[in-house]
Amino acid sequence: MKSNLSLYLILGLALGAFGCEPSDADSSDDAGEAAGEMAGEDAGEDAGEDAGEDAGEDAGEDAGEAAGEDAGEAAGEMVNTSGDGTCDAPYVFADAGEGLFTVEGILSGDDNQGSCSSPDAAIAEDAVIAFTAPETGTYRFDTTENFGLDTVIYLQSTCGDIDSELSCNDDFGDFNEGEVQSEVIVNLEAGQELFLVVDTFGFEEGAESAEGNTFSARAELVEANAPVLESAEVVFNSRNYFIAARVNGTDSEGDVVTIGFILTVNGEEQEPIEVPFSDFGEIVFDGEAFAGSVLGGLGEEYVGLTNASVYVTDAFGLTSETVDVEVAAPVDIDADGDCDLLDGFSTCAEGTLCITPSEEESVGTCQVVFAPVLTEGIAAYNSTANSIGFTVSGTDATAEGVDVESLEVTFLDANGEDILGQPFSLSPDIEIDEADMTLFSATFSSLWLDEMEMAENPATVVIFAVDALGLSSEPLTLEVGSPVMANEGETCDTYAALATCGEGFVCIETCTSTENVDNSCPEEWAVTTIEADSSVSGDNSASMITADGGTCGGGGLADVYSFTAAAAGTYHFIANGASAEIDMLVYARSYCSTFIPDFELSCNDDYIDYNSGLELDLAEGETAYLFVDSFNGSFPGAYEFSATTGALPEAPAEE
Repeated sequence: MKSNLSLYLILGLALGAFGCEPSDADSSDDAGEAAGEMAGEDAGEDAGEDAGEDAGEDAGEDAGEAAGEDAGEAAGEMVNTSGDGTCDAPYVFADAGEGLFTVEGILSGDDNQGSCSSPDAAIAEDAVIAFTAPETGTYRFDTTENFGLDTVIYLQSTCGDIDSELSCNDDFGDFNEGEVQSEVIVNLEAGQELFLVVDTFGFEEGAESAEGNTFSARAELVEANAPVLESAEVVFNSRNYFIAARVNGTDSEGDVVTIGFILTVNGEEQEPIEVPFSDFGEIVFDGEAFAGSVLGGLGEEYVGLTNASVYVTDAFGLTSETVDVEVAAPVDIDADGDCDLLDGFSTCAEGTLCITPSEEESVGTCQVVFAPVLTEGIAAYNSTANSIGFTVSGTDATAEGVDVESLEVTFLDANGEDILGQPFSLSPDIEIDEADMTLFSATFSSLWLDEMEMAENPATVVIFAVDALGLSSEPLTLEVGSPVMANEGETCDTYAALATCGEGFVCIETCTSTENVDNSCPEEWAVTTIEADSSVSGDNSASMITADGGTCGGGGLADVYSFTAAAAGTYHFIANGASAEIDMLVYARSYCSTFIPDFELSCNDDYIDYNSGLELDLAEGETAYLFVDSFNGSFPGAYEFSATTGALPEAPAEE
């Protein structure tokens, strides 16, 4: 069962149109004409130079009628002697008897593209095979005998025209088990002509291609019966927009794979939606009988859903008759009642939620819950430091106590327009009142998210508090003011957004005189000294230090180095990762313990490729602390770190 509350159905027309217009010419005539042309050429050669081209044409016309009567034999001869696998001269299936048709050929060129082909492949050799259905029925086309080839196959009614594609498949087996052969199944009318393209998934530029490889393909007339749908139930939850369905029926082949819906919303019939049981539910077979269920999310636009026509489809694309049902609402479960997140036919009553013992479990009890409430707050922007901050307070009466996790914030300009185009989810520092555990305050302060995106200073912020259950408060709108000036020893914030220190002071928890700042690293940190014109090897994935990052990112495992300038001058520092999977990020600061904007000397993510480099102008005796971190703190590893006198070498220009 793969359904869960975060799983949403992909909406859209899922019914495949497998039919196409029959050819204007009779298939046996076409085969006769093609074989006739070939036989004509052979006869022309036997007649000798005196007969020439005219004799070949006459013999071709005479042989045409005979080849038309015996198309199977002619096709068998043509397997390896006619065509080159292109649209101009396709291979032809040979009739192997009992509804089986086979072909072998050579892959050459990259002339076609299917909807399931690799869009970025530089080389993807293919071959085209013509096929005419001898009778109406269901046909399976496959490349299951092509071990060692990663095939893609697709059917086109017009050769080379991707818009005429009838079906496409890359891997129908288990890719992780190396089953990379392909299979498509379609329903065809007698005499219907089409083209099977045996393609390869493709290779990157410069890799070995499939050019010249042999392939084999089969077309088989298979016996198939449409499933029978006997009953269906559908419910829709207008609070979370989830739809659930249960179906029962019979299928002689036991291969029902999807459930389909034609939904009526506010009196208007919608486009069909098909949902795989394997992705959004389950289906169980008992002999020919089956019982299936699905659960998934739709969307707000489906409020007003009243009726549904339900059907099921099997692996051959055969579809049952529809069963029309009225869409019901799920049954409400009262507080303290048992619930199951995967049972869309029931739901906790309004004001309660299904709380489970852990995220891995779906069964729990319906419990009364409360969304957080924001009561007041302040917001400020520091144009000099380019920083924004706000603090909000409120209540959260959840039984387990305050569980506010994030703030969703929208920044508005003086005209009420969203400056960044979307709300941002931010993680604030949360404090809970020890005397009343339902009261909380949340504070956030940071540099502006992206200085280049700021068309003008934010005038107001709209803030929602969101708790661990996903419940959101009503919005709180705050006017953005300026930071207050804090005196020595008074509370401030690091980014000088809400409260800033006066000249000569810096915010280290409180406003502290710069003369009294201890710049050294915490005693428990392992700090390595590096000297000019030297290099060291390291591996920050084994570091015991989790850094807090710099203005250009980081915030993961980091190694810390100290460098003291023997003489005033310019020094450069470069961290080169040992492999392409390691993405270095380096920043330097004069205050080691934590990030304080005033003390950051430089920060660099990518200097050359995924390596990082920065240069510092240092006075004699000045010490800098260098953090070898990684992009997003997520790509640490082995590296070489060097310190060199002089300016940072210029990075090579991008080609």
